[in-house]
Amino acid sequence: AGCSGLEHCADSAESLRSLVHNASGDAMLIRLPEGANIDLGGYALELRGSVTLRIESSGFGAWLDAGQRSRVASVRDGASLSIVNVHLAHGLVEDESGGCILVEDGGTLRMEKSVLLGCEA
Repeated sequence: AGCSGLEHCADSAESLRSLVHNASGDAMLIRLPEGANIDLGGYALELRGSVTLRIESSGFGAWLDAGQRSRVASVRDGASLSIVNVHLAHGLVEDESGGCILVEDGGTLRMEKSVLLGCEA
């Protein structure tokens, strides 16, 4: 299905990172293609402030892979993230919490139909 209005499509780390970075206070939906394996290149997705974001995929889902070079995402300062049918893999941080995803400072996380695989903190 195509994306329009408050729906956005991302099929690469660059397009996903740009959408997350430019998200504002309005709720945003980001759709990832079924079967996508998005390598985040060692840079976690950072959500901060009054951002409400939903990242979802269909069918067998999509993967966000940190490649053991960072965590997958951080949700801070009141931001809200919902992940539906998107799997998080290979997050790694040393001397900190949150190998796959870190939620702190009033951030909220909701996960549905998602898998955490091979994350370490």
